[in-house]
Amino acid sequence: MQQVTVHIDGIAELMAELKQMDDKYKRGSLKRVIRAATKPLVNKMKMEAPISKGDHTGQYAHKKGNLRNSVGLKFNRNKDNPVGYVGPNRKKGFDAFYARWVILGTKEHMIPRKNKKISFKTASGKQVIVGRFLHKGSKKDDFVGKAFRASYTIVMEIMKEKSLQEIKKIWKTRKQRAA
Repeated sequence: MQQVTVHIDGIAELMAELKQMDDKYKRGSLKRVIRAATKPLVNKMKMEAPISKGDHTGQYAHKKGNLRNSVGLKFNRNKDNPVGYVGPNRKKGFDAFYARWVILGTKEHMIPRKNKKISFKTASGKQVIVGRFLHKGSKKDDFVGKAFRASYTIVMEIMKEKSLQEIKKIWKTRKQRAA
C-alpha cells in the first residue's frame, strides 16, 4: 500500500490560530459548513419522504405531508463541537413522532380504542371485541437511508469546499490582524 504525505506550509500556525479563536467564531464556522453541506441531504430526504393519502385524526392526529415537513437540520447544544442531526425532527407545527414506525415498518398488531369495549359472539362462535381493531402493519420505507446513500458524495464535496472557504476566511482575518 502506498503512503502519501502532504506538507502544507503554515498549518501549525493555522491550528494554533484555530485553538486561540473564540469558541463563538469556531462554532459559527462549523455550523456554516454543516448547514451548507447538509442542504442537499435535507432536500433529498424531503423528496423521498412518503406522504399519506390524507389527514389523520384521532389520538395521533397529523396533517398530510407532516413527515416531509418535519425533515430538517437540528444542532446539538455543545458549544465546543457542534453536531448537526438531519432527519425527521420536532419543528414548530410538525411533530413526526411516528417516523421510526415508517422507517422500520410495523408488524400486524391490535390497537385499543379509548372508548367502551363491547364483546359478542358471531354466528360462527367467534369472539369479537368492539373497541379495538387489527392494524395490518406497514412495510418499512427507509427514506432516510435512501436519501443518505443518494446524496453522500455531494455532501462530502460541499463539506470540503465550504471548509476550505472557512479556512481561507480565517487566514484573511489573521493576515488583516497581523498587518
